[in-house]
Amino acid sequence: MLLLTIMVVMTSVEVLARALFEYSLQATDELSSYFLLAIAFLSFGVSLVHRRLAEVDFVMQRLGPKGRRWLQASFDLMAIIFVTLLVWQFWRLTLGTWESDQRAATHLGTPLWIPRLAMLAGAVTLLIALCRDCYIRFTSRYPDGEAR
Repeated sequence: MLLLTIMVVMTSVEVLARALFEYSLQATDELSSYFLLAIAFLSFGVSLVHRRLAEVDFVMQRLGPKGRRWLQASFDLMAIIFVTLLVWQFWRLTLGTWESDQRAATHLGTPLWIPRLAMLAGAVTLLIALCRDCYIRFTSRYPDGEAR
């Protein structure tokens, strides 16, 4: 919410500055892009935990309890493998950017490891949430095997 509020304020100030004084802050687009990236990546794990992601209910409803558990276990395994690969690649990308001191080709010259660290943090939180869901699903005593 804080990043979204800052984006709204920055954009409003930019619009007013351009309209009234024909002046641009020059950094609003860049910072808003970084904030949007952080909001998106850091919300993945939270969305998964709170069940705010889209699901294909019509497929799940046609399956029995055993089929649902099998499909959920398959999804969990594929998602954990995929997100683990993402974490590994984001780690390599962030570390390479840190070591080479890459910077944005803008007025701010932002070190690029900062936005890439947000991508890494988001992927790590998603991986933790997936592992948590998988653990709950396989250790729960609920007959349908759903995480609750």
